[in-house]
Amino acid sequence: MKKENNMFGYKVYINLFLYKIGAKHILPSAIINNKPIKENNEELVKYQNVFVRKSVAKMLKTATNLLPKDYSFKILCGYRSIAEQQRNWENGIKTLIKQHPTLPISEIENINRKMNADPRRGFGPHQTGGAIDIILLYKNKPVDMGGEYMSNLNSKTYSKNLTNIQKTNRKILITALESVGFQNYPNEWWHWSYGDRAYAAYKNKKYAIYGKI
Repeated sequence: MKKENNMFGYKVYINLFLYKIGAKHILPSAIINNKPIKENNEELVKYQNVFVRKSVAKMLKTATNLLPKDYSFKILCGYRSIAEQQRNWENGIKTLIKQHPTLPISEIENINRKMNADPRRGFGPHQTGGAIDIILLYKNKPVDMGGEYMSNLNSKTYSKNLTNIQKTNRKILITALESVGFQNYPNEWWHWSYGDRAYAAYKNKKYAIYGKI
């Protein structure tokens, strides 16, 4: 424990403890970012007009076959370069400043981190090719998930403010993706990954198999 305490501040361990007892629903970012990586050098392949790791594409095909009749997935984002992540971060900051002009920049950045990985802290999940942003379709039209993609409204996967129909739609998406091995980021119902540091941390794996491309 002495060695670990030198690695992280006490707040990280408090939040980790709260996560383990169910009082918090997300792992501390420091725990995720410290997960070792043993890159397997798996190639990127194109899937629905985005690039993902080869295994991710195979898993998505399998998950699609598990959906009820007339349902399908649409992948909105897969691999994202550091430059694109920087633009997303900056655009998020600008939007939040307009929405909350009296908040200090530190608070603005904290809010933005819930929706966008901070590129100043290193690479994020989308830079590995193992993460996807995904929505559910019924007869090729988006279904009601209780909150739009990239919206703060009911963004938590298990938000309490959902109708029965919205809960059912989320369950369809969750069941199919979890069945093939994807891991959800609990703050965003649309964000799922395999093989990256977040996947490894939430699944309690010794190391991630995908690093930055």
